[in-house]
Formats: sequence, C-alpha cells, structure tokens
Amino acid sequence: MKLWAKKFSENSFLKNASWMVGGSSLQAGIAFISNVVLARHLMPEDFGTFAIIQANISISSAIINLKLGSYVIKLSQEELNSQYSTISTLAILLSFINTLIGYILLMFWGMISTGSVLLLIDKFVAPIVLLQLSIYERKSNYKGISLIETSANTISHIASMILVFSGVGMIMLYARVLIETFLRLVYLIRKKELRRMPLKIIHYAELNNIISQVKGFWLDSLMEGVFERLLILIGGAILSEKQLGYFVQAKRLAITPHQLLQPIAFRVSYNFFSKAKEARTKLAMLYKILLSEFAVLLTVGLIIFIGGDVIIKTLFGNKWVESVVVLKCMLGVVTFLTLFNTYKSYYMASHSMLTFFKLGRVLQFVVLLVAVAGFSLFTSETNLLNGLSLSYSLAYVVPVLILIGHSMMQGVIPVDNQNYAYLLKKKKSSTV
Repeated sequence: MKLWAKKFSENSFLKNASWMVGGSSLQAGIAFISNVVLARHLMPEDFGTFAIIQANISISSAIINLKLGSYVIKLSQEELNSQYSTISTLAILLSFINTLIGYILLMFWGMISTGSVLLLIDKFVAPIVLLQLSIYERKSNYKGISLIETSANTISHIASMILVFSGVGMIMLYARVLIETFLRLVYLIRKKELRRMPLKIIHYAELNNIISQVKGFWLDSLMEGVFERLLILIGGAILSEKQLGYFVQAKRLAITPHQLLQPIAFRVSYNFFSKAKEARTKLAMLYKILLSEFAVLLTVGLIIFIGGDVIIKTLFGNKWVESVVVLKCMLGVVTFLTLFNTYKSYYMASHSMLTFFKLGRVLQFVVLLVAVAGFSLFTSETNLLNGLSLSYSLAYVVPVLILIGHSMMQGVIPVDNQNYAYLLKKKKSSTV
C-alpha cells in the first residue's frame, strides 16, 4: 500500500508539474518573442522609465500584503467557508490602500501619465483576481490553472506586439499588464470559478487570527517585494534611464529559465510539501527537485556565457549590445534563483520560515547592499551597471550556498519545528 501511495504521489506530482511547466514554457516562449519585438521598436530608456514607475506603484503592496492567496490554499474547506467574508473584505481593502499609496507617490514624483494610471487600475484589480485563482488552485486542477494563465499571458503579449506595430509606442508596456489581469478575470467568469466577494466589518479577533497564520508568508513576501523594488530604485538612483533599461532587459532574460521552472520550484512543490504526511518524503523530494533544477540551469548558464554576445546582437540589435556583459554578470541569478525559491516552498510548507528568513531573505539584503556599496567605488557608469548586476547575482548565490551548507552540516532539515535526523538514521540502518 505504501509503495502504491508513493508511486501515485510521484505520478500525480509529475502530471501536475507537466501541465504547469508546459504552460509556463509556452508563456515564456511568447514573452520572449514579444520581448524581442518590443526591444527592437522601443528604446532602452522606455524600459527604464516603466521599471521606475512600476517600482513606485508596487512598493506599498510589498509591505501591506497579507499573502491571502497562500493562506487560502492551506485552509480546509470548512475554514475557508467560515472565513471567506473576512478574507474577501481584507483583499478589497488592501487593494484600495495600496492603489491609493501608489497614486500619492506618483503625484509626489510628478509621474502621473496615461500609462501609470493603467498600472494603478491593475494594482487594484490584480490582487483580487489572484485571490480567486488561489481558491481555484485548491482543487489542484493544474490543467485548468495552466489554461487560464497561459491564455491570458499569451493574448496579452500578442496584443502588445500588435499595439507596438501599430505605432502606439511605450504605452503598450503599461497596457499589457492590465490586459493580462482582465483576461484572467474573464476566464474565471467563463469557468464559473469567480466567487462573490461579500464585505463585512472585521473584528480584531478575526484579523489577529489571520495575521498570526500568515505572518511567515507576510514576512517573506515583504522581504521579497522590497528586495525587487529596492533593486530597481537603487538602479534608478545610480544609473541613467538608458542604463537602467539595459539592466531591466538583462534581468528579464536572466529570469526566463526560472519562469519555466517556477511551477515546480514553488507552486506544485509547495502543494506537494504541504500535503505530504511523512517528513522523509518531503526531504527526498526536495533534493530530487534541487538536483534536477541545478543540472538544467547550469547548462543554460553555460550556453549564455558562451553565446550571449551572438544571441543578444542577433535578436535585439546593436543598440542593446551593452546588455551582453550585464546578462553575463547575472549568471548567478540564472543558476540559483529557482533553487532559492524551491527552498522557500519547502520551508514554508514545513512551518520553518524563520530559518529561511534568517539564512535566505535577510542575507539577500546584506549581500546586495554590501556588494553595491563595494562596486560604488567605481566611478564610471558602466562599472556601476555591471556592479549592480553582479550584486544581484551574489544576492542569490550566497544564500543558496548557505542554505545547502546549513542542511548538510546539521544532517537535518527542520520540519514542523522538530529535527529529523534522516541522514543519520539512514546511515545507521544501512550498517545493521
């Protein structure tokens, strides 16, 4: 029976992963083609301006975010039914607050435009739609989820290419984001998976209960969101808009492999780790996923290192030639970003986010800030650009190596606040 359950669990994991990876592969492919088209029709500074506006709009949501999507996934059906009114009220309220703060920041910096208004609308609608998708994800219908997200992503990118060919210009960078959110909403309605979102007065006990349950999710979300925004804001402070455009474009290419593997690195693996009864099963699956990801990503990194010059010049043209070195400086991101998120899914599902927070998130900030400060000793703008890119890489390489070293030195991985010496037990049993 145990053998059958194990085979069923692994087959189910692989089947779900294949749907998510297949959908992500198509999304990444369409996004890549779209990115090539946009890069050839827009200037680097257009991407830099977009990144700065987006960072200002989303900085508040990185802080005021209860990770309600992750919270509803782990609830039982009875708990979801009893808490749904509270959850829906919080989702709407937080969306409104974050949108308002984003508007105030844009007003302060004098960055209100048609494009920024489109992003503000998306800032209000997107969290509500994503919450509904998380509720749908509870059914583990990864085929349906993949169809929704792949269709929305594909159509939005095709629309952006049509707009740029029509001479619309950089406004399509902003419109694409809202189009994708709107399409997700439409698909949820068509599948009859869009739930009514009632409002209610939230009592302190209800709010305190949710906060106590999501504080691990929230803290990680806070650090992740602030890290990404801080990276762009630092770039905006030390680089020109054109140089920031090179950085953003290289960053987008560097995370493309992660986008392909993200379903396994977090969503499917987190669902698996959350539902696995035996901690031994969780640990074994963790190492299998890490080794598989590393083998694939190391190969991708070598390809970029060897042929990055030809790839970028051929696809994007000579005006993006400065992105070649920047992309090579981000090979640490290419190889270690996905591994970092796999560790995150494991610790989150194992209720050990404090360990991940200390060894992962906090260390990320320390490495980034120290590295940027060190590279800031260079005076030329090009050196600052490459220095920021290397700092970004180190912010993933160092924490992942520390997490791996920590688990190997301990011979254990904390699960549910207990220490399971699997490696020691296995060694003892093999000698008997």
